[in-house]
Amino acid sequence: MIDLSCKMDHKQSHHLAFLHICGSSRIGSANQMLIEYFKKTIDGNHAQVDLQSLPLFDPNIDKNQYDENISHWLEMIDNADIILICTPEYLQNIPACIKSALEWTNAVSALSDKKVFPIVLTPKAPSGNKAMEALIQSLKSLNAKIPAHLILHHDDFQFNGNVIKPNEEIESLFSEFFQLF
Repeated sequence: MIDLSCKMDHKQSHHLAFLHICGSSRIGSANQMLIEYFKKTIDGNHAQVDLQSLPLFDPNIDKNQYDENISHWLEMIDNADIILICTPEYLQNIPACIKSALEWTNAVSALSDKKVFPIVLTPKAPSGNKAMEALIQSLKSLNAKIPAHLILHHDDFQFNGNVIKPNEEIESLFSEFFQLF
């Protein structure tokens, strides 16, 4: 059995439920560090899916025959109030793991009317634009609500081991961003 890991921070039940999705499969990636930053900064219940545990999308599998990993992935989406996607840009596009995971949601309209906040974090400008365009197009095709999106770069942050800290300008931007929740 493939383990579809879910980390949940159980705080007060009236808090918003966040589902974090990391598009990078690299251990200790800047995108994963940014997710950890959000988990510490945003008050709420936090879950995270390991997209590497999901099988590649297969249109030949009927939605009534999804395995437990896909079913759990769809349940996590259903339980989320807000979905935060942090991803790098690969070959001027989104990583295959995100594209495949999004494709699993289509048959059951899992992202329809869900608030999704996409963030593309890449090493340096001007990269990130093509991935964001592709991600927004996919999310719009799935009828997700996209209140805001951000393209960020490594020089927007200070890195200290496995900890990421936004610079003053980005921290202020995040404060505005968080107000949308």
